Amino acid sequence: MLLTGAAYQARDAEIKNRSMAESGLSGALGLLLSDGLPHASASEQALLRELSALTEKIRIAIALHTDSVSSTQMVRKKFIVRAFRLAGTAPLPVTYEFESDVL
Repeated sequence: MLLTGAAYQARDAEIKNRSMAESGLSGALGLLLSDGLPHASASEQALLRELSALTEKIRIAIALHTDSVSSTQMVRKKFIVRAFRLAGTAPLPVTYEFESDVL
């Protein structure tokens, strides 16, 4: 029930409140994964394995995102890039706060 409520809040939240709602969903998923549900049915165990695999993919995506943003920011700080405006009008990429302890 907790997971269902958190999912609906994250999906229906306005942009201002979406981050908090998604954090709540991440926390609920973290609780579900840490418990492991040892007495779950075979289909529930399959869903938990799939959720664990997706969580690992998300961890990798976050690491790639953070690395790409750092590399881009480092290149954009170079004199030649700034002097010749090689970045054009593209905004400087930013990193987002992720709940790495939950994932």
